[in-house]
Amino acid sequence: LLHIHGHSIRSVAACILDLVKFLDCRTDPAAVFKMDGDNQHQEEIVRCDAEDFSLSSFLRPCRNILIGVRQNTARRAVTSGVGPERAAMRLAATLLSEKHHHWQQVPSSQMFRPVLSPTVIPERINTFRAHGIFLALHCYLLQHGPHPISIWLLLSFICGKDTMLIPKHILEYMDPGVAKLLAAWYEFLPDSPVPPASDHSHPLRLFILEHWIPAIQPNLISDVRTPEEHKAWIITAFSIILFGHPDPWNHPEYLALREGFNKAFGRLRFNESLRSLRASAFLVAIYDRRVHRIEEVQDHLSYSVTSRHSDLTTPYLVKLFRLRVEEYLQGAGHPVELRDRIKAFGIPDEQFIATQGDPLLRANLLLRCGSDSDMRPTEDNWNLSFNFRGRSVSRLNVPEPLAFHTCFYSIEVDLNDGLRQLLLDPVVSVHGVSSRFTLWIHEQMVDPDHNAT
Repeated sequence: LLHIHGHSIRSVAACILDLVKFLDCRTDPAAVFKMDGDNQHQEEIVRCDAEDFSLSSFLRPCRNILIGVRQNTARRAVTSGVGPERAAMRLAATLLSEKHHHWQQVPSSQMFRPVLSPTVIPERINTFRAHGIFLALHCYLLQHGPHPISIWLLLSFICGKDTMLIPKHILEYMDPGVAKLLAAWYEFLPDSPVPPASDHSHPLRLFILEHWIPAIQPNLISDVRTPEEHKAWIITAFSIILFGHPDPWNHPEYLALREGFNKAFGRLRFNESLRSLRASAFLVAIYDRRVHRIEEVQDHLSYSVTSRHSDLTTPYLVKLFRLRVEEYLQGAGHPVELRDRIKAFGIPDEQFIATQGDPLLRANLLLRCGSDSDMRPTEDNWNLSFNFRGRSVSRLNVPEPLAFHTCFYSIEVDLNDGLRQLLLDPVVSVHGVSSRFTLWIHEQMVDPDHNAT
């Protein structure tokens, strides 16, 4: 049984990455697991019986990941299940990208590529192999791409160097910044001459000067090329941007990543299982789960009364709640009235300012709070439900906090007197002024303890 208990999602995410490497490299069955690096993460892990685990433990139905500190207050209780596991795996993918000795951001992209060393260091080989294993586990367990790690890297594990022959419309959709950077190569046809050195403004010449020299000299490209030669130059150009290397295919660290991604878990090899599918379509489907429009979240919300404690006003209050939520989602960025409160939740002022015009921030926050993931479920009929407890026995004038159950994509709403008053407030029509309902719900969207209820 895989059992990990940590004080925070971040500590469990770090533990998962270190645990995968430990299990992959372990040769002595009696070896004791110890996390690398940050001592705080080690101290926050309450339990991780790694000696009893194997990599296959991640795929067994009985897994138990717990987040939180056992205290007497319900607001800081321990939570467990699929939701915390989903949150820990998603954060682990982000932590992976923050390992700057091994990963770096692709130019003009939000995705990350491996940092391939010019020397062969056994420790780096082991680390990259473990990273490849984690990437496969993330895809398999969550049915989501391990964003921000590059989709083109994973696709290359399955399709090889021909992955770099990316159709223009797919690259524009999945990685628009990179598509713009590489646009000149889509115009460079097999019979196109190489722009002369004197044409300093030609997009292809500018690309070569900025990204190839001194590693590759532009005069190596001939005006007369066979189809295979032309294809090889296209692959080289795309590889330099997407992998930071002109020829990564036999690099030991790339091979270690690929080996890890195709690690055998019993009879299962994730890499090989994708060969029978249209790998590119599958990976695009599991990567393209970010929120592009508010409706991609709003259209999957449902509202229902689950308690007997209701009266004739309950259906109308539920409709008001729905209208308030939809009004909230239409707003951009954080409410300015909560600036100081949001800072107390660990969001720096620079981030607050940077997201003020973001029309998708609130939809993303609601998705994360209801599912413990920043990516939409892959099922077409997924649903995030608000479940109302009708006429609450609580007569408090303060609304009860929402209760998030991320394992079940559900949010419990207590219709006590305090919330009823918020719902019946006049509609705010002054630009830049938020309703009391917006302030109440948004504060819970950014509260890092939202799932410890």
